Amino acid sequence: MEGSKEQTQGKFRKHCQLANVHIKQIEPYSPWQNDAESAIRELKRGSGRKMVRAGAPKPLWADCIEFKAYVQSHTAWDIYKLRGETPHTVMSGETADISPFCELSFYEWVMYREDSKVVQYPDENPALG
Repeated sequence: MEGSKEQTQGKFRKHCQLANVHIKQIEPYSPWQNDAESAIRELKRGSGRKMVRAGAPKPLWADCIEFKAYVQSHTAWDIYKLRGETPHTVMSGETADISPFCELSFYEWVMYREDSKVVQYPDENPALG
């Protein structure tokens, strides 16, 4: 962990000691020592590329990062520890499913049916969303 006071002192440190967790600090100002830093960097790069390709407005950056993180966690990676599974499957034990994102991408027009309108089959009136 980093050397922040929140992580190395006070309640957090006491909880770690009670749980018999050894605290190991990384060298200051060395992001390459923290495995999460490279994953976060790639997540930012990927979501930035997706925002530019889609032409999405800047206020949707958080939604794009969430979308990209979901797809990354539900996709198999060439990482030995995962043994060919997705990170989501390894953590939860459930089979990962990205089918909701296979047809459409981020910030793309969709057609949907409004529940408030009761319309029979031949007269479907999908709305643009």
